[in-house]
Parts: sequence; C-alpha cells; structure tokens
Amino acid sequence: MAAKPINVNKKSGVPMGRTVHAVMLVSAVLGEGMDSGEKCVTPLTMPYFLWDCLLDGPKLQSSLRVQALIDHGSHVVLIDEALVDRLGLRRRQLHQTMEVSVALQGDSKTSFFLFEYVKLACSSLDSVWTSRVVHALMAPGLCTPLLLGGPFLSHNKIVIDHQTRTCIEKDDGYDLLHPPVPPPPCPTALLPLLYDYKHAVVSELNFVLPERHDIMDESCKPVDGLQILAAVKGQIKTLAHAEELKELDTSMKRKFADRFPVDILHIDDLPTDVMYCIQLKDANKIIQQRSYPCPRKY
Repeated sequence: MAAKPINVNKKSGVPMGRTVHAVMLVSAVLGEGMDSGEKCVTPLTMPYFLWDCLLDGPKLQSSLRVQALIDHGSHVVLIDEALVDRLGLRRRQLHQTMEVSVALQGDSKTSFFLFEYVKLACSSLDSVWTSRVVHALMAPGLCTPLLLGGPFLSHNKIVIDHQTRTCIEKDDGYDLLHPPVPPPPCPTALLPLLYDYKHAVVSELNFVLPERHDIMDESCKPVDGLQILAAVKGQIKTLAHAEELKELDTSMKRKFADRFPVDILHIDDLPTDVMYCIQLKDANKIIQQRSYPCPRKY
C-alpha cells in the first residue's frame, strides 16, 4: 500500500492537519507543591537573646538589674555611657582608638570612634553564677544598656543553641536564659515529724541541764549580791578617764592645729610635696572578701 503524503509546514516543521498533544509531568518527589512548600518556610524574624542580669558599681548600695543583649555576631562588648555613669565605673583609655562602622543604606557607612572602656562582671538574678571580668567599650547612645558580644561568650565558655534558645556555660552547665528552679519548700507532711523532734530535744535538755546546773553551782563562788559602792566607784573612774581622754584630744589638736583644719581642703588645694603615695590597684573596687567559704546565693 502506498503511503499517504503528509504536508509539513516549512517554517515550524509541524505536520499540518493533525492535532499535537502536550503533556506536563510533575515530579513525584515534591508531591503537592503547596504542602511541600509550607514545610520549608522559615520565620522571617527571631526574638533577641535578652538576659536579665545584675551589675555592681561604686555608686550603688545594692546590685542594679539590667537587661543585656547577647549577640554572638558582635566582636566586642559594648556598654552605654549613661549606664557607666550610673554605676560609677572607672573609665580607662584605650591604647589605640577603635573605629566602629554602621551600614545605613547601600554602600554608605557611618563611623564612630571609641576611646574608653571599663571592666565589668555580670551576675545572674539568683546570684548563683557570676561571669569573669571582661572589658566593655563605652558607646554613647547605644540601643541597649549592655551588649555582650563574642569576648564575653568566649571568656566565659558559653555555648548558644538557637533551636532550644539556650545559653549554657560549659563548666557548670548553667543556662543563663533558663536558670534552674529552686527546690520546693518543706512539705507539710514533715511538720508532725519536726514537732516530735522538737519535743525530744526539749525533754533531753530538761533531763541534762539540772545536773549541769548543780555542777556549776559547786565549782563557782557564791555571789553576795550587787556591790553598789563598787559599781558607783567604777562608773566614776570610767567618767574621769573619758574626761581625761577628751582633754588630751583637745590639747593634741591645739598642738597640731595645722594637721586638724576646721574644714577639709579641696583636692586641688592639698599639698603635693608628700613623702610617699600608696597607689591602689583599683580604687573603685568594692571590698567584698570573706574569711570563710560561702556560696554567693547565701
């Protein structure tokens, strides 16, 4: 049988007089496009890592509560100048001026120069954890009172987990953003037991103390009563001695009148020809040393 001739369009190359079907194949890996797309959507923003901490300073009678911004993307620790004045921290000059640039729009940048820094340590609200001392650069008009950047996180060994939103110190496992809950108070079920213990202690004391009382009476000399004349004589000697000390104080101030001025001179008017000057390591440091080991939370 002879083949029927087919007319072909010379420009497009498509046979004329026949219908052409186009099929669109959808990948089975994606499934339905709408469902798969929703699972891959991420939030546009995330909350800041804000940490409520305590700061100390020479001008404060008690610790000041400050909300600090934890920013691991910052290569410095910054503190607002107003907060430095409120704390009364000692300002220190940088050996080299530091330039900080802020991108505002496009390629244009605004530069700021930082000249001073302070030494700073932060504590948790429960006073269980205290950071190491870090250097914080003073920045006037800072958007937050305190910005804890990379030096603070590295020096204190803090690891940030963005998924669980935790800032954990590696040595002790303390979470700055989620501090441990204090233990619950003593349950009421133990009150009867404590009541029995109290009565047992009182009964033991009532049994032991009379015997001790008799031993003390035998070893101690009897008291004849209050010696009124001796008490009056002792009080007269005390008053006379106080009057003698007062006269001696007056004579010493009169003899060395140039060393005891009526009003203390201003610091600019004090003599400079001193024999020796004791230079303190840190004149603004608050002495809080204890002679016994005790956790700070107590």
